[in-house]
Amino acid sequence: MGPFKNRKKKPAPKTVADALTKLLAAVPQGEAGGFVIFGGQSDYDYVQYSLEPTGLLLNWPTMQKGGTERLPLFEAYLKDRGYQAIEPTDGPPLPEQIDAMVKGQYMILDDGMYCQVGRDVAEISTMTKELMASVFGEEDEAAFQIQVAPHG
Repeated sequence: MGPFKNRKKKPAPKTVADALTKLLAAVPQGEAGGFVIFGGQSDYDYVQYSLEPTGLLLNWPTMQKGGTERLPLFEAYLKDRGYQAIEPTDGPPLPEQIDAMVKGQYMILDDGMYCQVGRDVAEISTMTKELMASVFGEEDEAAFQIQVAPHG
């Protein structure tokens, strides 16, 4: 089931930038909490971020319909923009390793891809719209389904 099934109908932000700004404003810098999802026509066409202490964390789960097949598209996009893949280590638990990533790093694990993208609203807004267009063919920002859940 995709992230928009059975969601409550609330007024949503109209643009990607508005949604990102709403989430970042609701949670003090340096704290974690909440998420934002930008969806397309299919329940499985979406870009999602969780807010971590170091910034927004892009997550693409592979345990869903189309997840594994689309992972190379996400990774190619990131590589083309200079993002660096890092490998998990035998050291701290994986959640701690993900939390320790800095902007521009991503990790691919069995359950999906995690990428630290920071807090720059304009940059992340552009990234989101480009991913929606290049991975899902969703080019009309006004048609995106947007869900924001501060401290979620």
